[in-house]
Amino acid sequence: MWDAIALHTSVGIASRKQPEVALVQVGASMDVGGFRLQDLPREIVEQVLEAYPRLNCGQALLELIVSQIKRKPQAIAFTWMSEIGRCHIHGFTCPTIADLIQNNTLDE
Repeated sequence: MWDAIALHTSVGIASRKQPEVALVQVGASMDVGGFRLQDLPREIVEQVLEAYPRLNCGQALLELIVSQIKRKPQAIAFTWMSEIGRCHIHGFTCPTIADLIQNNTLDE
């Protein structure tokens, strides 16, 4: 269970773990970003959406992520959430991996 939760945003890693871990990653990717949705029969997608309407789920999720970034900006360095911060929070800055490499004082 821990691997499934921890790796649900890690395509290259989750797909090499147990089937349940890979399935959680694929399901989360479909649900949040619509990735590989075309691999499912359209009638199945329609049935699921009829039974479980999204109710503006994407916008609500984005707002929750932005509020979390505002509360704990240090926790999202070097993650995909830093991109959301840069795009949705005025004046947001966060170091990138490139910054870390370029500012490495060991190279001096």
